[in-house]
Amino acid sequence: MEALILTLMNHYELLYIVPATHSEEEVQPIKGKINAAVAKSGGRIMFEESLGKRKLAYPIKKFRHGHYLLVEFDAEPSEIKQLDDELRLTNEVIRHLIVRKDPRVLKTKPTRQITGESIPSNTGSPDSTKARPIKQKGDENKVKLEDLDKKLDEILEGDIL
Repeated sequence: MEALILTLMNHYELLYIVPATHSEEEVQPIKGKINAAVAKSGGRIMFEESLGKRKLAYPIKKFRHGHYLLVEFDAEPSEIKQLDDELRLTNEVIRHLIVRKDPRVLKTKPTRQITGESIPSNTGSPDSTKARPIKQKGDENKVKLEDLDKKLDEILEGDIL
């Protein structure tokens, strides 16, 4: 009976930067070259996107702007080192990063829920769509914002010695 060989393919994300001295038309063959390198190393491209031309945070190899390109692919972990070496030797790529990505992670960012009191408006018109302040223990002793505004106006209108 033959042994069943199970190949584990991981999901990876490759972000690389091409110098902005190349035009959009010149970036396409470079993109094809990188995709061919991914395929040569046994990777299967799942998604690719051009993130556009952006200013670099700091100069890299005397370049200040670059085209950011993103590729998501599936590959065997043993082939990633070979791909990394090939990208390092590619003259058109000034910086690259390969990270393993969990395919179960959603692409959307989680939303944060903001809690706390809302600041009352100065218009004085009640609006049912605005958030109401949450009453907590100890709110009875707190000073209202309107009272503070009145007191501050009184102090500022008075004569300063």
